[in-house]
Amino acid sequence: MHVLDGAATLTIMTDEGPRSFALTAGMLIVVPQGHWHRFEAPGGVTVLSATPQPTDHTFAEDPRREV
Repeated sequence: MHVLDGAATLTIMTDEGPRSFALTAGMLIVVPQGHWHRFEAPGGVTVLSATPQPTDHTFAEDPRREV
């Protein structure tokens, strides 16, 4: 994910628990393959992202715990 404008917090679900990263315009982050992640941008954000297919989306707090 490349933040083009604005700011966001990206949370990656790791084996050690969730890790959050504060991202601002110009920053780029690569989410490790196979890791669930989400981002929040209450003030608005413009991002450029590329996601290989197939992919799943969910609004679960921790999707790793879904049955």
